[in-house]
Amino acid sequence: MEVVYLNSARNCFRYIIKTFGIKEIYIPYYLCSCLRHIAFVEKCKINFYHINSDFFPACSFLENAYILYPNYFGICSKNVEKLLNRYPNLIIDNSHSFYSKHSGIASFNSLRKFFSYIRD
Repeated sequence: MEVVYLNSARNCFRYIIKTFGIKEIYIPYYLCSCLRHIAFVEKCKINFYHINSDFFPACSFLENAYILYPNYFGICSKNVEKLLNRYPNLIIDNSHSFYSKHSGIASFNSLRKFFSYIRD
């Protein structure tokens, strides 16, 4: 597993889009707007999806689609495992789950959300 250290979740997401050459991605409606903005700036088409009361996607995706899934509040590790078994191009946003294991084709977290002395 290659580890790349960047200064923010936004820059991690930008790096992932560029590295994998992602032209289209599924992003949940329930997500910080800064990641949507990054996809827009990188000219990556965004397909939005809803989540249910268990924070699980309320739809199915094409098998090879790129999907961004946030580990909401650090309590969705079981959802991550279920999605990993279905979709090979899953990207995990662990911004609110710093100590969760890295999984999917890529995952990222944010030091600044956990350690306030970290600056951009």
